Amino acid sequence: MGNNGDGSFESRVDAAARDGELGFWGEVREHFPEILRGDVDPWDAIKFEEVLKDAIKAWYNTNKD
Repeated sequence: MGNNGDGSFESRVDAAARDGELGFWGEVREHFPEILRGDVDPWDAIKFEEVLKDAIKAWYNTNKD
């Protein structure tokens, strides 16, 4: 977890989305223990990552001082 290294806003958004997605799928897995694989359609995975990044940016812009 953490940041991508350079500390720029975009790298922080990327890191937050990546770490948040890992946490999200960990929670999903807890609720569906019968699922033994983690396959997701690649296009759906890309779209999900973009939605996460957009949500993080919107959250940031709504809450920054």
